Amino acid sequence: MSISGANPNSDSDAVYRSLMAKAARGDLPFSETGGGPSFMLESPKAVIKQSRGAGGRPRAKEAPKARIAEMRAIRKTDPHVAELVNTLIDYLVGSGGVITPANIPYTDTEQTDEDIADFKVLIENSDFEAVTLPAWVDEAITTGTGFLETVVEDERFKPKILPTERMSILTDEFGNTTGYEMENPGGGEPIEFAPYDLAVLRFVKFPGEDFGRSLIEPIEEHVNMLRDMEIDLARFVATKAYPPVIWKLGTDERPWNQTQIQDFIDSLRDIEPDSMIGVGHDVEHDVVGVTSTSSKAGAMNLDSTFAHLLNRIHVGIGVPEFLNGGGNAGRNSAVATMPKFDRRIQRFRLAIRQAVRYQIFVSILGHPSPEDYAEIPPDFEFGQHSSEEERLETEEALKLFSMGFLKREAFAARVGIDPETEMPGDADLQEVIDLLTELSGAGDRIQNPEGGRPTDTGTGERSSGRSVATRQNPERPTDDDSRPQRDIGQE
Repeated sequence: MSISGANPNSDSDAVYRSLMAKAARGDLPFSETGGGPSFMLESPKAVIKQSRGAGGRPRAKEAPKARIAEMRAIRKTDPHVAELVNTLIDYLVGSGGVITPANIPYTDTEQTDEDIADFKVLIENSDFEAVTLPAWVDEAITTGTGFLETVVEDERFKPKILPTERMSILTDEFGNTTGYEMENPGGGEPIEFAPYDLAVLRFVKFPGEDFGRSLIEPIEEHVNMLRDMEIDLARFVATKAYPPVIWKLGTDERPWNQTQIQDFIDSLRDIEPDSMIGVGHDVEHDVVGVTSTSSKAGAMNLDSTFAHLLNRIHVGIGVPEFLNGGGNAGRNSAVATMPKFDRRIQRFRLAIRQAVRYQIFVSILGHPSPEDYAEIPPDFEFGQHSSEEERLETEEALKLFSMGFLKREAFAARVGIDPETEMPGDADLQEVIDLLTELSGAGDRIQNPEGGRPTDTGTGERSSGRSVATRQNPERPTDDDSRPQRDIGQE
């Protein structure tokens, strides 16, 4: 970007004169083409890859197969992680998406529904939104990088998820992707792909690395600890539910040797296969229970440890614990946590949207050189979902409105009501007020159309069966079977 001049009467005149003064002192470099100071590099300078491969190019970066295998195993077998990943996918793409024209105000970029109609038909006739998109997001969450082959065959869009562990990424010395390779299952030469033959999705990627990081990686240790503790506890409970039988064999006068003890156990196992232990008569033992009161060697209470590890797992992957029915989070915790979770969902959605628009859409639009595509592709908007944050915000806005701290227009804007078309006007409100005024007291007229007057019962009508003379002091019963009642009139 360069500044060639400024309007002397504009608000930026002082800023422009300050920049030009710095440039005159040599503090700002001018662009080689002239016209003003330059604020950007016209070509990359930072070399981050060492050229070692053929032709002076960096070698292809292979996928971390061992790490990917570990992440896949956790994703497939651990119920906590599986539910967390599924929750993320539901919030990210569970509400679907829609292709809309991309328009940038005050530019020549203007699209209409007619311009993108054929393109929308191509996408809608595929299983991209229902099947491929969730699977692609799942792969990026689990392995760190999701590779999608963008195939248009017989005028039909047929995307395909590729296995991350078999992929390699080719880059130049500046880290720019120049192509991809996939390991040939037949053992031959690798399958080569041009940059826009594939769409690549990453949620976490560190500088200098070609492959993304799995969202499961930060919680791997805690997941393994929780699994091992659950297995150990299950084994402990099993040994206490079905404890081994100990036979104390021999006496002080006639002690048994180890051979006699083993022969005895072997003979019993032919009859009763359960676990049994044979020891000498002088071996002491204690009964171990499953609670701390069963014996002096009772079981340790690990509930708090389990809860701590499970909480760390939720924190590590970024899903609030109460969304999956865990934890003791109340309303206040939900108010504080859901906005943070919603921001993360929006950030991940932005990565998906960019990959869909500028990789998938550009690839299948039919441009002869997708890398030179300079136009704006159609937009991709996610469907709306009713989140906990939206409900909490609506509740807070309603509370402020009822207390008089919000105007009607401000309340409508907060809860998504269009004040021009959806919010009732003054005339509409007056009709509601008149109707409420007319209905007020209607219940009394229905129950007692002839009106009433005060009576001994305190109402306009005598009580049923005239059994009550007054609400303050019911008549004292005269029959002998009635319960004694105190005369509150005398109190």
